[in-house]
Amino acid sequence: MHCLLNALYDDAEMIEDSDKRCLKKKIYVQLDNCSRENKNKYLLALLALLVKWKKTEEVFVNFLMVGHTHEDIDQRFSLISRRLKRKPTRSIPEFAEEVQQSMDKISVKGVNKVYDVREWLTPFMAIIGGHSEPHSFWIFEKKPGHVALKFKAWPKDIEWLPSGSCLELFKENKDGSQLVPQGVPQVVEPDWAKLELDLVKANLKNIKDLMLDSINNWWTEFFEDPSILRKESEDFWVMDRLSSMKGQTDTGFGSPSVVSPLSYVMEKERKVPMVYNGRKRKIFEEKEQEQDKTEEVMVQHMIVYRENTFIKYGKVIGASNDIVCIQCYRLVGNDILKEVVSRKGDVQTINIKKEHILPNLVFILPASNRIPQRIKLACFDLK
Repeated sequence: MHCLLNALYDDAEMIEDSDKRCLKKKIYVQLDNCSRENKNKYLLALLALLVKWKKTEEVFVNFLMVGHTHEDIDQRFSLISRRLKRKPTRSIPEFAEEVQQSMDKISVKGVNKVYDVREWLTPFMAIIGGHSEPHSFWIFEKKPGHVALKFKAWPKDIEWLPSGSCLELFKENKDGSQLVPQGVPQVVEPDWAKLELDLVKANLKNIKDLMLDSINNWWTEFFEDPSILRKESEDFWVMDRLSSMKGQTDTGFGSPSVVSPLSYVMEKERKVPMVYNGRKRKIFEEKEQEQDKTEEVMVQHMIVYRENTFIKYGKVIGASNDIVCIQCYRLVGNDILKEVVSRKGDVQTINIKKEHILPNLVFILPASNRIPQRIKLACFDLK
């Protein structure tokens, strides 16, 4: 997590006459699915602090699908491997130099300190579960000073979940304000015993005559004081070097990022695994079932409604607080929907009250114009 913060800092814009930097308004992070290092609640909470402390406006985190986690950066490691086959290294400074020379436009930096971010965050984090399944997360400011989380199964899905609400990453005070850590996390002290330095020292004696004096001197200094690695370059807690953004953020609850038009024809019959707050998933699922699904209606959604005793279909083209404007559709055969066209050739549009929309029957019409099986079965039961 500290490495991720360092990467964001290196990419941030420098501020004149200051050692601080300014992040972009929107941050996009792409990671593989490794839960140990990337896909965990601590990383999400750490990124949420960037929004909470107004270092950025919103953060989008996307994870690669299982079986396709070969990241873009992985190709660069082959360049390093080829370089080291031609140029063997005998000390850590030599290794860093050869990595630097293996490709253009890179900067090799040592990680001199590792901060215990997990212990720093844990006392303030809300209980959250189920986050190992979705592949896309959106961290944003729901209201001034209050950061929240939404998720999707895949980045190209249309709707951010949970519908009509959001997830909490931090605990709250009695006044509703969020509890967040202060100060700087403790530095994790290295356990040099695990490195088996005595064994390394014994092996180096066997090749001492084959190495330059400068290399031998470096190893001698290292064995006398292994912390020399920390002294070779500056390190700092990145949060202290990031400037807060000026003015109010222009994002908020209900303002997702732009979605590709292709997403509107994607079939969404599959069940999306839910992320939830609290210890018991069952409690969350019961609350979801109790929600009035008519509030989820958005433009491009297909809805099912009653007109007298008839079940009818429509595509939402506009919506207000109580009224929805729809294009009317009719059923052709058992499962094909076609637009209702007047004698003049115009598509028929009407306004209906939201209360007439049948709950849990909102869907996306696929390119085939076929009704999803779950919708067809539900309508059959209603008849």
